[in-house]
Amino acid sequence: MMTTREAANPRTGAANGGGTKPTVLIVEDDMLVGMGLKANLERLGHRVVGQASTASEAMALYQQHVPDVVLLDIRLNGDDGI
Repeated sequence: MMTTREAANPRTGAANGGGTKPTVLIVEDDMLVGMGLKANLERLGHRVVGQASTASEAMALYQQHVPDVVLLDIRLNGDDGI
């Protein structure tokens, strides 16, 4: 059964036959950690649509790409990731 979000999402909905790579947005203020996450996610078959280091940058990237998953650091420099 397909959820409403899946049906509305052109990347995962039935209209394109499904089977595309899940999209991920990484929100991490440590660049090396973010690069490691990106490399591992891509190796596992995910498509990383962006990497943000601040909450405002993350919000802009989220609105632009509407990823399937957001990996969010809970302690960003000067911000709370939650």
